[in-house]
Amino acid sequence: MSMESKLLDAVEVGEKVGLSRRTVLSLARRDLIPSIKRCPRIIRFDYDDVVAALKKVGAKKARVKK
Repeated sequence: MSMESKLLDAVEVGEKVGLSRRTVLSLARRDLIPSIKRCPRIIRFDYDDVVAALKKVGAKKARVKK
């Protein structure tokens, strides 16, 4: 995580990368994107780290199965 970056919540990350809040949280739960858990209900994301992880796993693998 870069020192200048701001930590974002799931809604903010979802808006920036075109995913729903639910999908962002699911990806974090499955360890496909990095997250910072401050407590069970407070999860934050570093945008640059999330984008790098999504590029690494690819869009198909990142999709959540219904």
